[in-house]
Amino acid sequence: MDSKIRINDATDVSVHRRNQLQASQNLVTHFVEKSTTIKHELNGKPFLDQTNLGISISHSSTHIAVLIIPKAASCGIDIESNERQITRLAKKFTTPKELSVLEKIDSQNKPLLLWTLKECLFKTINTGGVNFKSHLHLISATQENEEIRAVCEINHPSIKGSLFTKSFIFDNHIVTYCDTPLEK
Repeated sequence: MDSKIRINDATDVSVHRRNQLQASQNLVTHFVEKSTTIKHELNGKPFLDQTNLGISISHSSTHIAVLIIPKAASCGIDIESNERQITRLAKKFTTPKELSVLEKIDSQNKPLLLWTLKECLFKTINTGGVNFKSHLHLISATQENEEIRAVCEINHPSIKGSLFTKSFIFDNHIVTYCDTPLEK
């Protein structure tokens, strides 16, 4: 039986966005043994219907990243084109201290790396009222070959703890993901 994407009253959804949603569903159908449909919570977070799996999805203009983990734990993934320039916006979501943590990391676009990291954390904690600059903090980062591992601190009024992310470059895109539970 073919899986279908359910788009709630999405008459205004662009063709590009519908294609992204269908491609995401196709990836899930390919990798998950039993046929399942991607559904969304009220806040937009995806979940896999009738499974005990966690999922996170991210899109760039040309790529889709899907993270599926065992157990219905929270997880997050973000993918961004390395060409995207957000240096002018960096002061809104990061601190000079966080940028200094990345000094020894080989990345041509450190503000974007930080953005993917914080977007990934945001998706993982799955709560509202998050300020990327004051609630999500990069504590340390190391690099081994092409993989960047980061330790991050969550200091949200309702969630506190540490999360660990991994980042890598794929086809001139930064991909950052978190597939481990929050350590309190």
